[in-house]
Amino acid sequence: MGDSLNRYGKLAPPAESGNETQFFAWDTEEEVVGNRKQRKRDPRDFVLWKERSETDTIYWDSPWGEGRPGWHIECSAMIEAAMRQFTSHRMQVHAGGIDLKFPHHTNEIAQAEAFHGMNLRNSERSRVDCHAQMEWIPHWLHTGHLHIQGRKMSKSLKNFVTIKEVLSTSTGSSQDSAADNFRLWCLGLSGSYRKPTTYSSKRLEEAQITREKIIRFFAEGSKRLKACEEMADRAPYNWTILDHELFNSATTCAVKSMAALVGSNEDSKSFDLDGPACLTEMLSLVDAGHDYINRTKCGEHSPVPLEEALNVLRKLLSTLGFTQATSKAGLDSAEQPTSNVVGGEVALAEILSTFREEIRSIAIRQMKISNTSDDRKANATELLKICDDARNASSVAGLELLDSKVDSADGDNQKLKWRWCRPNQKTDDSKIMAQNKEKKPRKLSSRVPVHDLFRVGSYEGVYSEYDAIGMPTTNADGTPVSKSALKKLKKKREKYERKLEIGDSYP
Repeated sequence: MGDSLNRYGKLAPPAESGNETQFFAWDTEEEVVGNRKQRKRDPRDFVLWKERSETDTIYWDSPWGEGRPGWHIECSAMIEAAMRQFTSHRMQVHAGGIDLKFPHHTNEIAQAEAFHGMNLRNSERSRVDCHAQMEWIPHWLHTGHLHIQGRKMSKSLKNFVTIKEVLSTSTGSSQDSAADNFRLWCLGLSGSYRKPTTYSSKRLEEAQITREKIIRFFAEGSKRLKACEEMADRAPYNWTILDHELFNSATTCAVKSMAALVGSNEDSKSFDLDGPACLTEMLSLVDAGHDYINRTKCGEHSPVPLEEALNVLRKLLSTLGFTQATSKAGLDSAEQPTSNVVGGEVALAEILSTFREEIRSIAIRQMKISNTSDDRKANATELLKICDDARNASSVAGLELLDSKVDSADGDNQKLKWRWCRPNQKTDDSKIMAQNKEKKPRKLSSRVPVHDLFRVGSYEGVYSEYDAIGMPTTNADGTPVSKSALKKLKKKREKYERKLEIGDSYP
């Protein structure tokens, strides 16, 4: 087993990288000497059978004395048992955290390949042993560390968050899905799965905002298609430039997203899954879809481009394991105003906008009557203020209540009293920067990944959306980050990267 295929430590970086020695720096000679019972000749030696100590209550008898299997041999044996039970299949992928790469996975491989190599020499060529000439398991997937509040999340530090706690944040609405918010964060908002990332409730809120953006496109797109069905006889045969652009965006998204998932996209540095690139393509199609709906009307365009865009996104989300609360959102919203797919938001918006419109009309009439008493005018003024507050609060939640009716973009000659919007609140960057300065600066540990620099410390909660490398794109109130603010943030990031290179901390 001395060939390169079955060499010990194959998970280590290439020798020419200069990191191979550091990869094996698992133990120290002092620790070995301090624990004489281990009797190691090398810090990297590992135990196949651990001798029973006086305090051990769980042990077995064996040719080597009483004891129990070593840490690594347990996993090798379990996998071997599974392979023998399911002889028609071969295990292709073995996953785990980056901290298991050495010594656990390295020694797990060594044990299994040594076992199969011995059987090969004894000419015991059973179906299970036939792949002894190959790699035991060809693909090994390792995830980066998860940080919380600047420290690695671990059971020993008691700073971990359970999946049950993450899922308990659901509001109960059928549109809401804490699980899908978490899936979206894992896919692309947390960076590469191989690199460390930082978890916080704010991060999941970012994922929720991003997911709501996708769902809003599904709802509006389905509503448009429904309206187009009723006007099918007016649909033109010739496509416009806008139709071609959306259809091309959909096909491009389908190709590039799948390429990112299998690691064959142009930007991929290795044959590896690129979740952030996949999500970037999907959100680019969502933006193109929203723009298409705003710029076109039913009866003047073919429904095919919009259908293709919706189908591409739904198929991708389904492939990635998202629930129907996300992948099928909006399918019934155009048919039933109380759709349980989107939580009945359409019906609720209708009720709220109608109620507000009637209250405003009553208050305005009172203000226009010349002989209205001062008390009545004061009451009317207060009612108008409450209506304005309701309008402003609704826009933050993604619902725009209109003071005057506007034409529907669907070309159905209807006037809109409300419409979905991007969660927004008018706040300029100067105010945001001033708020940041008022916050007490907190020292960031140099261990904070560069990708998370503007998500933790004094930046936590300031921004709601980020690009693939972790640069903010949207403020917490929904407004885009200005070019001047982004330029300053880039300089801070570059300074932080330089400090990381020299091992300093960032103030």
